[in-house]
Amino acid sequence: MRSAFVLMGVCIVSAACGVAGDPTGFGNGSFGSQGHGGGGSNGGGFGGSPGGPQGGSGGGPNGGSNGGGGGSSGGPSSSSSSSSGGPSQGSSSSGGSGGQNQNDGGPSGNPTTPKTVADLVSLANSLRQPVTIAEFIAALPHPLALNATSSQFSLQPAVDQNNPRIFIVIGNLVLSVVPTGPDVNTLEIGDMSNGMMSPAQLSFPITSTVTDAAPYQAVLAAGGNGTVCARCHDKHFGNEVQLTTVSGTPVYGMGQIPPFPQFDVPVTTLISLAQSCDPSADKERCDIFTALTSPSLPTQYTF
Repeated sequence: MRSAFVLMGVCIVSAACGVAGDPTGFGNGSFGSQGHGGGGSNGGGFGGSPGGPQGGSGGGPNGGSNGGGGGSSGGPSSSSSSSSGGPSQGSSSSGGSGGQNQNDGGPSGNPTTPKTVADLVSLANSLRQPVTIAEFIAALPHPLALNATSSQFSLQPAVDQNNPRIFIVIGNLVLSVVPTGPDVNTLEIGDMSNGMMSPAQLSFPITSTVTDAAPYQAVLAAGGNGTVCARCHDKHFGNEVQLTTVSGTPVYGMGQIPPFPQFDVPVTTLISLAQSCDPSADKERCDIFTALTSPSLPTQYTF
């Protein structure tokens, strides 16, 4: 109940913040026990027994006794070889072939699940330019753990129930995208590894090499003193603090605001939206939904 109260407080003060609510919306859970978090017993991102993306005994996309990595040119990692390999092509794989990017895409040999913002930058730089946001999502290890919301109280708001804001949870990283609207080419990033939320951002299409500092520069407030995210996060969780620097750019940490549970959009809805999407009407939207839901169906993440 307390979390719901805090969230409603954010809604009420959003105009005073000068933004539309929570710019990141990342949850305050441990990310360990729900799906692709950090190694919980239910298949965390780094080796839970049913098989998170780093491979438990059930085999995630980056290795596990039944799971493969990626093909030589296709999926996010390389376990055995396939000329068009998708993200589930291991030596004992039960997955399919043919990743979203195929020969134009996946970072051949790029080993495993990204664990840091720097890893995301490396992934982006390993893809053939120009890199669209759908191609970047497709290069992540699948299946993805997703949570979606129709809430519009954010700097990256959902458009509606059929075009929600979608969170991708990979270990301590929480990424968010929207399939359409003014923020369709923005990947919001929340790094939870320090026990706080450190915001960052990548913008697409990527047409040149991304520096390690660029994601943090993208969220700095005017003048570089603090982040745009703090205007609302600080209202309820105290002032943001500088944690470190990357190439001279400050990296800040702040309190985490979970998504509004009353606006949850289930993963089953995302799969249906992907299956019913008409590329002739909106190819970019369909590409994003396809990248999120294939070649392996996503799992539900609950904050």
